[in-house]
Amino acid sequence: MQFGKSVGTACSTFAITNIDDIFVLATFFAEASTSATLTPIKITIGQYVGFTIIMAVGMIGFAVSMVLPSEPIGFLGLLPMLLGVWKLIGLLLPVKGEEGEEAEESHISGAKSILKVSLVTIMNGGDNIGTYIPLFSQAKGAEIAIYVVIYYILLGLWS
Repeated sequence: MQFGKSVGTACSTFAITNIDDIFVLATFFAEASTSATLTPIKITIGQYVGFTIIMAVGMIGFAVSMVLPSEPIGFLGLLPMLLGVWKLIGLLLPVKGEEGEEAEESHISGAKSILKVSLVTIMNGGDNIGTYIPLFSQAKGAEIAIYVVIYYILLGLWS
């Protein structure tokens, strides 16, 4: 294992799969400037929660890839498309009850803000999963641990 190469791979794969996340985060931070419930710390927490779920799915996919033959793993590329269709359907369907809602307790609305950011992060993470599973499948030794640590460090810098 070459440490420098592993760090470089982790940095480049993180940047490639999360470049679109900059636009999502910019939208959330813009919303936070006018919202009483959505704050920068809640955005960051939501980002970490969502990314942790993405990493868990990636690890599960990696574990499955160790058991399955390599041919079906190529179909994992359909996962980002399915997530995109799911998000499109969510955008097209009207959301009921958003107007005229009464003010909720701050801890409930804070949890909803974190959940909102987490869900958007997960929905936006199909490309991450589609990249991380094959990357983890070809990794040797402690490379996966290096990737995960670098990803979380970069996630903090990204937010």
